[in-house]
Order: sequence, then structure tokens, then C-alpha cells
Amino acid sequence: MSCCKTRGRIRMADPSAQATTTLDALPIGIDGLVVLVVYLLGIVGIGFWGRAKRKEESLSDHYLAGRELGFFVLLLTLFATQYSGNTLFGFTAKGYRMGYAWVMSVHAMTAVVVGYLLFAPALHRHSRDRNYITPADYLDDRFNSRAIRLVCALIMIFATANYVYAQLKVMGLAVGGLTGGRIDPIYGVVGLAVVMILYETLGGMRSVAWTDAIQGFLLLLGFTLLVILVMRQHGTLADAAVHIREHNPEKIAVPNATRCAYWFSMVLLIGLGASVYPHAIQRIYAAKNPRILRKSLKVMAFFPFVTTLIVLLVGLIALRAHPGLDHQSSERLLAIICGDLAGSGSLGYWTVIVILAAIMAALMSTADSALLSLSSMATKDLYGTFLNPTANEQKLTRVGKSVSWVVLALLVWLSSYEDLTLVQLLEVKFEVLLQVVPAFYLGVHLPRLKGGPVLLGMLVGLGLAITLLVMGIKTIDGVHAGVVALAANTLTVLVGHALGSRQTVAAPG
Repeated sequence: MSCCKTRGRIRMADPSAQATTTLDALPIGIDGLVVLVVYLLGIVGIGFWGRAKRKEESLSDHYLAGRELGFFVLLLTLFATQYSGNTLFGFTAKGYRMGYAWVMSVHAMTAVVVGYLLFAPALHRHSRDRNYITPADYLDDRFNSRAIRLVCALIMIFATANYVYAQLKVMGLAVGGLTGGRIDPIYGVVGLAVVMILYETLGGMRSVAWTDAIQGFLLLLGFTLLVILVMRQHGTLADAAVHIREHNPEKIAVPNATRCAYWFSMVLLIGLGASVYPHAIQRIYAAKNPRILRKSLKVMAFFPFVTTLIVLLVGLIALRAHPGLDHQSSERLLAIICGDLAGSGSLGYWTVIVILAAIMAALMSTADSALLSLSSMATKDLYGTFLNPTANEQKLTRVGKSVSWVVLALLVWLSSYEDLTLVQLLEVKFEVLLQVVPAFYLGVHLPRLKGGPVLLGMLVGLGLAITLLVMGIKTIDGVHAGVVALAANTLTVLVGHALGSRQTVAAPG
């Protein structure tokens, strides 16, 4: 991952950022800016609505919307949270470079829902019975271990902070690009961060979930319009397939053994890793009842076919429309496609406005959810457990809101004046987060599982994942370092479980 200095700052050159910077070729008009501003003011209004609907000053009300999310809102907030701006930028470029094999992205995103179904219903039941707020609440209660709570909380806070940071970085670059460079990226970050923190502080999860619902609708609309107009302007997949077979046969060929291993590893990495995102787990807690949760997850299983499959199709069609793009240029593919559409007439221009709004929605819906979750973990798992265990609900809620402001301010500052080591650490987010998977998946299904093997496995997996990545080993014969570490983690837990730990466990429920 490379970086370049811009105006005294260090700009992160990740795929999303590279793609977004090319939007400076697509400065939108005043009419488009007005639409985006009205949209932002509207979601601040939802923050005030969320505050009016608040029932009490409690952690459950602020972080879980009183555990009353219905089907429609739960479905769309899960959707908007799962699909970030990288789904639009990164997946389109990857489909262009890899070809048909990138259909693995559809499998991977479907695997996330499979992952939810493997543990979410049982976890939801325990959360209602035991009033969990954070993911680590379950682990502490299940294994009676403050050490597991601490390690899990630190892993999740690390992953979530980096996640919010990356979304903020791309937000700023997006604003700079959308305005043709007239607004500096840092002002874009600050502006959108202020909007986000306002509605989050005012209404907590209730406001975040409702804004996510709107943003999820925008995402679906943006994906749909994108594929329709791209096929209308550049031809169908059948036309692209003929071109690929003649000019890029390697992108339509049967994958070799290493690519198949990478395929399976990608499904595990994303499917298991994304299912234990802390903000995803808290949405499981917030579901009104088990029936609504299961119904939402069943519908979620179909969303990869109207999201990741669509961006794969766009990437494949672009091989015919824009052949010969190198790696760096392909990262700008979505911007190039938007340029094609914007120049095709009024319908194309306004479609691009919707797509750009969808991009902003994807970034904000991911960032606000992750920030709220980060605040809850820092407040309840660290401050409320180790620093001030006697604090009441009102005190913790006030501290949590303050934590959101402080953390966001710090991340906004870092997005402008960035430490290179932070950029490198971004790469280990998924590999690190993956190491909490056995604790949740096995914890809900093995009632006799004790805390000792779980903690040891978590530490073994974490140590191995970081060691491999520090050594520059990202894959082993196509298998991601994090997946290799997860295998070691799981094996440690199962062997320890088989041998029998002496630690006493009282499983919840």
C-alpha cells in the first residue's frame, strides 16, 4: 500500500481512495449539490426524530434502540451496514481484473448471511434473557472471564476504529472529487463527520438504524440504475462474454488449484469475519423478536444477487467498453463508467447523482454504525467494567456519547495527518477480527466449552495472524493468513475442549 503527500498531508492510496480521487473528472452541478445537501439535512432531522422517540437515558435505548427494531428497519440497516463504499469501488475493479472468477464475491457475501444463521438466533435469545449491550457482554457472561472480555473488546475496538477511519478517509476524498476539487478533502471529512455525530448523539441506534434504512434504499436504487444504464450504453453480458473469450481468455478460464483455494479462503474470510462485526452483532441484539431476525436474514441472503453480482457484471462489461486498463487505472473504473453515463444525457446525469448519493450513503451508513458500536465497547467493556464499575446507566450513556465525539475527532484528525504505521495496520483488520469467531460460534453450540481453551485459542490465532502479516505473508498457497490463524485458533479450542478444562463454566440460558 503506497502513500503520497498532498498539501502537507499524507494521502492513503487504498483502492477505494484511488477510485474516489478520480471523481474530480465528474464535478456535479449546483443542482446535484443541492440534492445532496437536502439529503444530509434530512438525515439530521431523523436524529431529532430519534431523540423525540427516546424512552429513557439507558444503554439499551441508546445503543440498541430499546431492542425494538422491526423487520423493515432491521433488514435495511443490516444491508446498509454490510455493503460499504468498497462494494461499489473495490468490487467493480476486482471484477474487471479477475474476470468471471470474481463471482466468489457473491459467494462470500452470501456466506455472511450463512454465518449469521449459524449463531445469531441463539445469541439473540441469550441477549434478551441477559440484557447484553456489547458483543463482549456475551463472552464475559458465557465464559465468566474478564480476560476474554478484554481481549475481545480490544480486538473489536481495533478493527472498528480502523474501519471508521478508512470510511472517513474515503468520505473526504469523495467530497473533494464530487465538487471538482473545490472543497478540500479534510473539509469534506469534517462536514460529514459533524452530520453523522449529530444524528448519532441525538438518537443513538434509533436514528442510525432509520438513516441506514434510507441509505440502504439509496444503495439498492443506485445498484439497479447502474446495471440498467451500463447495459443500455455498453451492451449486455453476452456481448462482453464474446469479447472476453476473444481478447481475455484467461478471465473466463476455469480457476486453477491455487485460485480455488483463494476462492474458498475468501468465502471464509469475509463470511465469518463480517458476521462478527460488532455493529452487526448489536443489530442482532436490537431485533424486536426472533421471528423478525430470522425473516430479515432470510431476505438478506438474496441481496448479494442485486449488489455484488451487479458490480461484477459492470466490471465484466467494462472489459469490452474500456479494454486494456492497468491495475491503477482499473481502480478508477467506477468513475470512468459514471463519466460515460453522465455524458449520455439528462437521465444518465441524474443516475450518476443517485449513484454518488448511494456512495455517500454506503460510506456514512458503515461509519455511523461502526462508530456507535466502538463507543459502546469503549464505554461498557473498558470504562464501565475496569475503570468505573459502579457507574449507573445514565452516567455510562453520557460517557458513551462523549466517547463518540472524542473518537470521531481523533479519527478525523488522523485522516488528515496520517501515521504510516496506521495505514499498514489497516491491512490486518479482517485477519485480526476473525480470531473472535470460535468464541461466538462454538460458544453458542458447545454448552460445556470452557473459557481457558477459548482464551488460549484467541491468543494463538491473534499471534499467528499478526506474525504472518508482519513477515509479509498474506496468503499460503492461496489461503489468507487470517484463515490459517483461524484454523490454529479453532484447533486449539477444540483440543483444549476435548482434554477438558478445569475452569468452571455456567453457560447463560
